[in-house]
Amino acid sequence: MSDEVKDVIRHLRESVPSILPKVYLILISLALEVMNPLLDAKMGPREKRVFVGGYFLKEGRENVNKVARKVSSLGYSVLTDFGFYRAGEPEVLHSISQVTPPAVVKLKEAIPSHILYHELPQVADKAVLEMTIEKGQNDELRGCYNYRIPLLGFVIHDKIKKRMNCMFLKSWPRHVECRAFDRELCTRNRASDKFCPFYDSVKMSWASLQLFLTGDNTIVAVKSLDDLDMALEQFLKYGAKRQPSPS
Repeated sequence: MSDEVKDVIRHLRESVPSILPKVYLILISLALEVMNPLLDAKMGPREKRVFVGGYFLKEGRENVNKVARKVSSLGYSVLTDFGFYRAGEPEVLHSISQVTPPAVVKLKEAIPSHILYHELPQVADKAVLEMTIEKGQNDELRGCYNYRIPLLGFVIHDKIKKRMNCMFLKSWPRHVECRAFDRELCTRNRASDKFCPFYDSVKMSWASLQLFLTGDNTIVAVKSLDDLDMALEQFLKYGAKRQPSPS
Protein backbone atom coordinates (compact mmCIF):
# COMPACT_ATOMS: atom_id res chain seq x y z
CA MET A 1 0.00 0.00 0.00
CA SER A 2 1.37 3.44 -0.89
CA ASP A 3 2.37 5.91 1.82
CA GLU A 4 -0.18 8.37 0.46
CA VAL A 5 -3.07 5.93 0.97
CA LYS A 6 -1.84 5.10 4.47
CA ASP A 7 -1.67 8.79 5.33
CA VAL A 8 -5.23 9.39 4.10
CA ILE A 9 -6.61 6.45 6.09
CA ARG A 10 -4.68 7.47 9.20
CA HIS A 11 -6.03 11.01 8.88
CA LEU A 12 -9.58 9.69 8.54
CA ARG A 13 -9.18 7.50 11.62
CA GLU A 14 -7.90 10.38 13.69
CA SER A 15 -10.13 13.20 12.51
CA VAL A 16 -13.44 11.78 11.33
CA PRO A 17 -13.93 8.32 12.88
CA SER A 18 -17.71 8.56 12.63
CA ILE A 19 -17.68 8.56 8.83
CA LEU A 20 -14.94 5.98 8.39
CA PRO A 21 -17.29 2.95 8.12
CA LYS A 22 -19.15 4.74 5.31
CA VAL A 23 -15.85 5.40 3.55
CA TYR A 24 -14.98 1.71 3.81
CA LEU A 25 -18.31 0.73 2.25
CA ILE A 26 -17.76 3.15 -0.62
CA LEU A 27 -14.30 1.70 -1.22
CA ILE A 28 -15.64 -1.87 -1.14
CA SER A 29 -18.40 -0.91 -3.58
CA LEU A 30 -15.78 0.46 -5.97
CA ALA A 31 -13.68 -2.69 -5.53
CA LEU A 32 -16.67 -4.89 -6.40
CA GLU A 33 -17.27 -2.87 -9.54
CA VAL A 34 -13.69 -3.60 -10.57
CA MET A 35 -14.02 -7.29 -9.67
CA ASN A 36 -17.38 -7.99 -11.30
CA PRO A 37 -16.11 -8.18 -14.91
CA LEU A 38 -13.40 -10.59 -13.78
CA LEU A 39 -15.89 -12.66 -11.78
CA ASP A 40 -18.19 -12.86 -14.80
CA ALA A 41 -15.31 -13.88 -17.07
CA LYS A 42 -13.72 -16.41 -14.73
CA MET A 43 -16.72 -17.77 -12.83
CA GLY A 44 -19.80 -17.01 -14.89
CA PRO A 45 -22.92 -14.98 -13.97
CA ARG A 46 -23.73 -14.17 -10.35
CA GLU A 47 -26.86 -16.37 -10.33
CA LYS A 48 -24.61 -19.42 -10.78
CA ARG A 49 -22.10 -18.43 -8.09
CA VAL A 50 -22.02 -19.76 -4.51
CA PHE A 51 -19.94 -18.47 -1.62
CA VAL A 52 -18.64 -21.14 0.77
CA GLY A 53 -17.18 -20.23 4.15
CA GLY A 54 -16.45 -21.58 7.60
CA TYR A 55 -13.80 -21.59 10.28
CA PHE A 56 -10.14 -22.42 9.67
CA LEU A 57 -9.27 -24.15 12.96
CA LYS A 58 -8.49 -27.88 12.98
CA GLU A 59 -10.21 -29.46 9.95
CA GLY A 60 -12.28 -26.35 9.15
CA ARG A 61 -10.40 -25.20 6.07
CA GLU A 62 -10.46 -28.70 4.58
CA ASN A 63 -14.21 -28.91 5.20
CA VAL A 64 -14.71 -25.64 3.34
CA ASN A 65 -12.65 -26.95 0.45
CA LYS A 66 -14.55 -30.25 0.32
CA VAL A 67 -17.92 -28.47 0.31
CA ALA A 68 -16.70 -26.09 -2.39
CA ARG A 69 -15.75 -29.05 -4.56
CA LYS A 70 -19.14 -30.65 -3.98
CA VAL A 71 -20.87 -27.43 -5.07
CA SER A 72 -18.70 -27.20 -8.17
CA SER A 73 -19.56 -30.79 -9.11
CA LEU A 74 -23.25 -29.79 -8.96
CA GLY A 75 -22.73 -27.18 -11.67
CA TYR A 76 -22.05 -23.97 -9.74
CA SER A 77 -18.97 -21.75 -9.54
CA VAL A 78 -17.68 -21.41 -6.00
CA LEU A 79 -15.79 -18.62 -4.25
CA THR A 80 -13.95 -19.18 -0.96
CA ASP A 81 -11.57 -17.05 1.09
CA PHE A 82 -8.60 -18.89 -0.42
CA GLY A 83 -9.55 -19.50 -4.06
CA PHE A 84 -12.34 -20.45 -6.42
CA TYR A 85 -13.66 -23.35 -8.47
CA ARG A 86 -15.37 -23.09 -11.82
CA ALA A 87 -18.67 -24.88 -12.34
CA GLY A 88 -18.14 -28.55 -13.14
CA GLU A 89 -14.38 -28.37 -12.45
CA PRO A 90 -13.97 -29.49 -8.81
CA GLU A 91 -10.48 -30.81 -9.42
CA VAL A 92 -8.91 -27.39 -10.09
CA LEU A 93 -8.62 -24.71 -7.40
CA HIS A 94 -7.89 -21.33 -8.99
CA SER A 95 -5.98 -18.53 -7.26
CA ILE A 96 -8.09 -15.74 -5.81
CA SER A 97 -5.68 -13.33 -7.51
CA GLN A 98 -7.37 -14.10 -10.83
CA VAL A 99 -10.45 -12.15 -9.71
CA THR A 100 -8.80 -9.59 -7.41
CA PRO A 101 -6.61 -7.03 -9.22
CA PRO A 102 -3.56 -5.64 -7.35
CA ALA A 103 -5.43 -2.43 -6.50
CA VAL A 104 -8.16 -4.46 -4.79
CA VAL A 105 -5.57 -6.48 -2.86
CA LYS A 106 -4.01 -3.25 -1.56
CA LEU A 107 -7.45 -1.96 -0.62
CA LYS A 108 -8.16 -5.18 1.28
CA GLU A 109 -5.16 -4.50 3.51
CA ALA A 110 -6.63 -1.14 4.55
CA ILE A 111 -10.15 -2.30 5.43
CA PRO A 112 -10.94 -4.04 8.75
CA SER A 113 -11.64 -7.71 8.13
CA HIS A 114 -15.01 -7.72 9.90
CA ILE A 115 -16.28 -5.11 7.42
CA LEU A 116 -14.68 -6.77 4.39
CA TYR A 117 -16.11 -10.23 5.11
CA HIS A 118 -19.53 -8.77 5.83
CA GLU A 119 -19.56 -7.41 2.27
CA LEU A 120 -17.84 -10.30 0.47
CA PRO A 121 -20.88 -12.63 0.04
CA GLN A 122 -22.45 -10.05 -2.30
CA VAL A 123 -20.48 -11.58 -5.17
CA ALA A 124 -22.64 -14.73 -5.01
CA ASP A 125 -26.30 -15.66 -5.39
CA LYS A 126 -26.29 -18.22 -2.54
CA ALA A 127 -23.98 -19.09 0.34
CA VAL A 128 -23.02 -22.14 2.42
CA LEU A 129 -21.39 -21.76 5.85
CA GLU A 130 -20.08 -24.33 8.29
CA MET A 131 -21.12 -23.28 11.81
CA THR A 132 -19.78 -26.17 13.92
CA ILE A 133 -17.35 -23.73 15.54
CA GLU A 134 -18.22 -20.03 15.46
CA LYS A 135 -15.33 -17.82 14.39
CA GLY A 136 -14.85 -15.23 11.64
CA GLN A 137 -17.63 -16.68 9.48
CA ASN A 138 -20.11 -14.81 11.67
CA ASP A 139 -19.21 -11.65 9.73
CA GLU A 140 -20.11 -13.43 6.49
CA LEU A 141 -23.27 -14.78 8.13
CA ARG A 142 -24.45 -11.28 9.00
CA GLY A 143 -23.59 -10.09 5.50
CA CYS A 144 -25.70 -12.83 3.93
CA TYR A 145 -28.59 -11.99 6.25
CA ASN A 146 -28.41 -8.23 5.67
CA TYR A 147 -28.13 -8.56 1.89
CA ARG A 148 -30.76 -11.32 1.76
CA ILE A 149 -28.47 -13.88 0.18
CA PRO A 150 -30.08 -17.33 0.64
CA LEU A 151 -27.97 -19.31 3.07
CA LEU A 152 -27.44 -22.93 4.06
CA GLY A 153 -25.68 -23.42 7.38
CA PHE A 154 -24.48 -26.78 8.65
CA VAL A 155 -22.92 -28.30 11.74
CA ILE A 156 -21.15 -31.64 12.17
CA HIS A 157 -21.70 -33.66 15.35
CA ASP A 158 -22.20 -37.27 16.42
CA LYS A 159 -25.46 -36.44 18.20
CA ILE A 160 -27.99 -34.79 15.88
CA LYS A 161 -31.31 -36.10 17.22
CA LYS A 162 -32.91 -37.83 20.21
CA ARG A 163 -36.26 -39.33 21.15
CA MET A 164 -37.68 -35.94 22.28
CA ASN A 165 -36.72 -33.50 19.55
CA CYS A 166 -37.83 -29.95 18.93
CA MET A 167 -41.08 -29.95 16.94
CA PHE A 168 -39.36 -27.96 14.16
CA LEU A 169 -36.48 -30.43 13.77
CA LYS A 170 -37.22 -32.35 10.58
CA SER A 171 -35.53 -35.70 9.92
CA TRP A 172 -34.17 -36.51 6.49
CA PRO A 173 -32.43 -39.74 5.45
CA ARG A 174 -28.93 -38.47 6.37
CA HIS A 175 -29.43 -35.14 8.12
CA VAL A 176 -31.82 -33.13 10.27
CA GLU A 177 -33.00 -29.62 9.48
CA CYS A 178 -34.47 -26.77 11.49
CA ARG A 179 -37.71 -25.87 9.71
CA ALA A 180 -38.60 -22.86 11.86
CA PHE A 181 -39.13 -19.99 9.42
CA ASP A 182 -39.27 -17.29 12.08
CA ARG A 183 -37.19 -16.62 15.20
CA GLU A 184 -40.36 -16.35 17.29
CA LEU A 185 -40.99 -20.07 16.70
CA CYS A 186 -37.67 -21.12 18.21
CA THR A 187 -37.28 -22.12 21.85
CA ARG A 188 -33.49 -21.85 21.68
CA ASN A 189 -33.35 -18.67 23.77
CA ARG A 190 -35.54 -20.00 26.61
CA ALA A 191 -35.68 -23.17 28.71
CA SER A 192 -36.88 -26.28 26.87
CA ASP A 193 -36.80 -30.04 27.42
CA LYS A 194 -36.77 -30.70 23.66
CA PHE A 195 -33.51 -31.59 21.94
CA CYS A 196 -31.92 -29.18 19.46
CA PRO A 197 -28.56 -30.19 17.92
CA PHE A 198 -27.65 -26.56 17.24
CA TYR A 199 -28.08 -25.68 20.92
CA ASP A 200 -27.44 -28.91 22.82
CA SER A 201 -24.69 -30.42 20.66
CA VAL A 202 -22.65 -27.53 19.21
CA LYS A 203 -23.80 -24.67 21.46
CA MET A 204 -24.48 -22.09 18.74
CA SER A 205 -25.06 -18.57 19.97
CA TRP A 206 -28.60 -17.22 19.65
CA ALA A 207 -27.17 -14.18 17.83
CA SER A 208 -26.09 -16.49 15.01
CA LEU A 209 -28.78 -19.18 15.08
CA GLN A 210 -31.64 -16.72 14.72
CA LEU A 211 -30.28 -15.49 11.38
CA PHE A 212 -31.03 -18.92 9.88
CA LEU A 213 -34.66 -18.83 11.02
CA THR A 214 -36.14 -17.20 7.92
CA GLY A 215 -37.94 -18.37 4.82
CA ASP A 216 -34.79 -17.91 2.73
CA ASN A 217 -32.21 -19.49 5.05
CA THR A 218 -31.90 -22.88 6.70
CA ILE A 219 -29.50 -24.85 8.88
CA VAL A 220 -28.89 -28.59 9.07
CA ALA A 221 -26.95 -31.00 11.28
CA VAL A 222 -25.01 -33.99 9.94
CA LYS A 223 -22.82 -36.67 11.47
CA SER A 224 -20.22 -36.43 8.71
CA LEU A 225 -19.49 -34.18 5.75
CA ASP A 226 -20.58 -36.92 3.34
CA ASP A 227 -24.05 -36.76 4.88
CA LEU A 228 -24.40 -33.16 3.67
CA ASP A 229 -24.80 -34.11 0.00
CA MET A 230 -28.61 -34.32 -0.08
CA ALA A 231 -29.13 -31.09 1.87
CA LEU A 232 -26.62 -29.28 -0.32
CA GLU A 233 -28.11 -30.46 -3.60
CA GLN A 234 -31.66 -29.64 -2.54
CA PHE A 235 -30.72 -26.19 -1.24
CA LEU A 236 -29.00 -25.27 -4.50
CA LYS A 237 -31.90 -26.61 -6.56
CA TYR A 238 -34.96 -25.54 -4.55
CA GLY A 239 -33.77 -22.99 -1.99
CA ALA A 240 -34.32 -23.14 1.76
CA LYS A 241 -37.25 -24.98 3.34
CA ARG A 242 -38.79 -25.74 -0.04
CA GLN A 243 -37.49 -29.26 -0.61
CA PRO A 244 -39.89 -32.09 -1.40
CA SER A 245 -40.61 -34.49 1.46
CA PRO A 246 -38.29 -37.52 1.71
CA SER A 247 -39.66 -40.65 0.07
